[in-house]
Amino acid sequence: MVYPKVVLPAHSPFLNHFGFFPFRHSHCDGVNLTCEACQEPGGLVVPPTDAPVSSTTPYVEDTPEPPLHNFYCSKLLDLVFLLDGSYRLSEAEFEVLKAFVVGTMERLHISQKRIRVAVVEYHDGSHAYLELRARKRPSELRRIASQIKYVGSQLASTSEVLKYTLFQIFGKIDRPEASRVILLLTASQEPQRMARYFTRYLQGFKKKKVILIPVGIGPHANLKQIRLIEKQAPENKAFLLSGVDELEQRRDEIINYLCDLAPEAPAPTKPPQVAHITVSPGISGVSSPGPKRKSLVLDVVFVLEASDEVGEANFNKSKEFLEEVIQRMDVSPAGTHIAVLQYSYTVNVEYTFKEAQSKEDVLRHVREIRYQGGNRTNTGQALQYLSEHSFSPSQGDREQAPNLVYMVTGNPASDEIRRLPGDIQVVPIGVGSRANLQELERISRPIAPIFIQDFETLPREAPDLVLRTCCSKEGLQLPTLPPLP
Repeated sequence: MVYPKVVLPAHSPFLNHFGFFPFRHSHCDGVNLTCEACQEPGGLVVPPTDAPVSSTTPYVEDTPEPPLHNFYCSKLLDLVFLLDGSYRLSEAEFEVLKAFVVGTMERLHISQKRIRVAVVEYHDGSHAYLELRARKRPSELRRIASQIKYVGSQLASTSEVLKYTLFQIFGKIDRPEASRVILLLTASQEPQRMARYFTRYLQGFKKKKVILIPVGIGPHANLKQIRLIEKQAPENKAFLLSGVDELEQRRDEIINYLCDLAPEAPAPTKPPQVAHITVSPGISGVSSPGPKRKSLVLDVVFVLEASDEVGEANFNKSKEFLEEVIQRMDVSPAGTHIAVLQYSYTVNVEYTFKEAQSKEDVLRHVREIRYQGGNRTNTGQALQYLSEHSFSPSQGDREQAPNLVYMVTGNPASDEIRRLPGDIQVVPIGVGSRANLQELERISRPIAPIFIQDFETLPREAPDLVLRTCCSKEGLQLPTLPPLP
């Protein structure tokens, strides 16, 4: 049995208890409500929508595309992006929103066996650009996402797009082993009349174990709805941004949170040739629960920003982080050697490779470091100094040991940063909202920098990430960069 196509007055009394008709497709033009047939009674209910883009490129799962970044989430996850298509975002701002979505997709292991993605742009209706079951190459999926059209409508109904997602995207759970997450990118408020069943849809997601993460963008985001979403489940963490410019700064933090919600993929029957990073940025990653120490011959320089902007309290948190990392490293004359710099307007050498390289000696000197302060953040000068001096034989650098730098900074550079020689790998650790994401990515390319929410959490969260990059079970795999011209 199928329902016929019918046309009813827009204010018809024949609504069910959810406030909509039991028809597959409907469209209201303000006078009439046009509904098209479901395949059987009780069919799914959706807001107005266009069909997803059809497949154009066959995708063979056995020949996956390599990841574009070392910061790489490879878990079991169904992820839905919901993009606000209202006029509250200008066309230029909507382009930034799309770039955030594409940049996030670049850092996911997209596959029907790992992370599936759907992308929906919403306004008074919903336009699905990508479905979870779309069998396309990740590059093709990103291309489609980058070509989403700007609508700039007078409203963007959060309730309507949540209804669409609940009944259409998660109407049938075909991967119960995977986490189900919605990233709601919202910058506007819907009219109260359209939010009548908002709470019911949230309850529907809770019943289906779908996690809803709202990202409120700008001053017009609906904080009341965002707080209501948060109350539904502890996993429904909100991210509040002052504008689209913060999206890139917070991207890795958001990806980290998404990735932590998902279970690990089953171990392959055949060991993979490349170990994938599951939640953390780094040079080489492993999917084990935590880093394991291994005796490694490394020359490691730790560089700590000590500007006035950082302040003494936060600088002391950087020292706590440094102590924790060194405590867990294999520091010894025959193993890892440590040097320490602090910088602001000038560079202060706190410890060199030619000094005693026992763990006890290094830790004692780290505890004695005093905050210098300074009215500039001359990151370029600090990197140039370590390139010319710290990694030199006169300062105790060993010719055969890989050269690695961990730089803790919370502010944009005050000076020009030049690319270092190819035998020095820098892993920046950006702390807080003022850390310049693009700047740090240029410094660390081709790997990804580490980002930490604030200095308070630096000693707790950063050591594991650092140890995964330098001292994991598989050891260090430093990429070789071409030398400077």
